[in-house]
Amino acid sequence: MFNARAAALKPSDRARRFFLQFDAWTSSELLALLDDPGFVASLRPPTRRLFATVRPTLPFSRPTAFFEMALMLSKQAVSRAERMVRGMELTPPLPEPIDERPPLPCASHPQALLRMAKYLERIFEHGFPGVHAAPNDGAPWRAFVAAFAAFGSGALATLAPTPLGGWPTPLNTEPDGAYFFLFAEFALRRVELAWSPFWFRTARLFVALEDLFDAAYEWPMMRRNLQEYSRKPGPAKPRIDAFMQHLARFEADFKGRATLTRLTRVHALNVCHANRDEIVAGFPPQSG
Repeated sequence: MFNARAAALKPSDRARRFFLQFDAWTSSELLALLDDPGFVASLRPPTRRLFATVRPTLPFSRPTAFFEMALMLSKQAVSRAERMVRGMELTPPLPEPIDERPPLPCASHPQALLRMAKYLERIFEHGFPGVHAAPNDGAPWRAFVAAFAAFGSGALATLAPTPLGGWPTPLNTEPDGAYFFLFAEFALRRVELAWSPFWFRTARLFVALEDLFDAAYEWPMMRRNLQEYSRKPGPAKPRIDAFMQHLARFEADFKGRATLTRLTRVHALNVCHANRDEIVAGFPPQSG
């Protein structure tokens, strides 16, 4: 799988290269393979350079930390949506009790999320040098936005669409179902823990991308059940063009720290829509 994906890359496939590496470097299962010296030695030299040689140092001693973080973020995203439906304030979720066992706190502890954010920043910088400090009209940020728009629309996928209700193929450079909503959940949590202009505009981008993702994918029985999904037919370019116009309006509407609460509410509404079978039926809005 690794060798086939690397061999299919073209020199101009910057966005696809980035998401191949992003997937390999943030998936607990794929990281476990890359941590195996025997497996890495078996890779072809170009594949080894793509996935192993330039890989950032992990912030945790165990690859399963990424899966643990995803579970924690999923719970928090659904919790936000439940609070939205109940008419409650969308206060930042409290961390669960700290796991003091070495080598790191549990995934819900703020320090773990901040360390994960630093790791993601290194991945972003590897794919788009200068993106962290680039202005909105700078080339690194524009390339970063364009790559995520292509990803969220399904335009980067190289394999045929997954059958409706099926599971995604690893390293196919497309979203893994409803896990796509965790991009925004993570970025919002990072900004809530400590203000960061970079992570705020990244959170704004990821929340805006949820509309593009919704336009590009469909779900069995109108339900987004984690990885069960399939790309909708039709070209991606019109959807991406419409998203770019949507993002421009989004950037004008959400500027700075004062708009963080409103941005969080938009994300919570999107998650509520994505999980409506579980949330809306179980948590009807309060009347009066």
